[in-house]
Amino acid sequence: MDGSLDAGAELLADGDGLTLWGARQGDLLYLATEGLGETTGLDHFIFVLSELGAQVVAPWAKSGNVLGWDFYLGAEDSNGWFGWFDAASNVVTGPEYSSAQGTVLEGLLDLGPLYGNEVPDSLWIAATGYDNPDAGLLLAKAPAGDGDGDLEAAEYYLLWSHATGVDTAPSSHLSVMLFPNPFNPEVRLTVKSAEGPLRVEVFDIEGRRITSLYRGVSQGDLELRWDGRDARGHDSPSGVYLFRVNSKSEWRSVKGILLK
Repeated sequence: MDGSLDAGAELLADGDGLTLWGARQGDLLYLATEGLGETTGLDHFIFVLSELGAQVVAPWAKSGNVLGWDFYLGAEDSNGWFGWFDAASNVVTGPEYSSAQGTVLEGLLDLGPLYGNEVPDSLWIAATGYDNPDAGLLLAKAPAGDGDGDLEAAEYYLLWSHATGVDTAPSSHLSVMLFPNPFNPEVRLTVKSAEGPLRVEVFDIEGRRITSLYRGVSQGDLELRWDGRDARGHDSPSGVYLFRVNSKSEWRSVKGILLK
């Protein structure tokens, strides 16, 4: 890493004053945003989340809230320091973490050792720029946000494991069918898979997980239903939803339309 954008990086989001680039190949996750010299008086952060959880106070005593993170890469404008932090905001080093600061702030995570047997198939990513002093305001972000000073679920980019550099061809051993589609008030799912661990989840079109339909061991064919309610029992609005099916080593994602 040399502080220059990796040639294999893809543009993920062009937001409010910052850009987010990234690539994921297997267990290696590469992320980048503008370097400190490309903005004036802003500390830069790249957040990495495996789940959209509760809001917490922004790190480094910044103003506002963000979603609880697994890792973040931070760089301080006043002195040029940069490095990786864990979920408890401890500085972390070692072969699993790489970073550099130049025209871009870039970082690499080796997800295998960091997540062990639970390497996520999708990650939520956001780049932010906060005014340098303590209690500094959120002034730049990618993806773009609503300007309220917080970093909320809709303001993260959902990066699938197959987003770049990975074979995206679905396996013939795993399939999912929806009926009816469009649907109201309920859709039926027929999932065919090899025996073994299986997870079936519903996401909205912006990548936020709505609910989990199944987590367990499949014996082959599985019949499921979704009644349009989220994990808290609230009715979901009309729109496009993604039905994501993951077995031990295979995936499939199918769109369904809830039409009220």
